[in-house]
Amino acid sequence: MTGGSDYLLRVDVANAGEFERIHKDILPAMPGIARIHSSFAIRNVLATRAKTKRLVEDPELMGLSNRS
Repeated sequence: MTGGSDYLLRVDVANAGEFERIHKDILPAMPGIARIHSSFAIRNVLATRAKTKRLVEDPELMGLSNRS
C-alpha cells in the first residue's frame, strides 16, 4: 500500500483516560501494529454514525483473548 496509513480506526471514547488505555495498552499489543498516529475531532461535522463495535469490551475481537 502507499500513503501514510494502511488502516484508519475511528475510536469514540468517554474521556482522555479511556483513550490513553486504548492508545498505550490495547493497540500496541495487537499483532502487526508498527506505528500509531492520533488525531482528534473538536466537534461533529456530520451527525450520522456507521455501525460500530466495542472492541474494548471484546478482547477476542482484538486478538488478545489468549494473552497472559
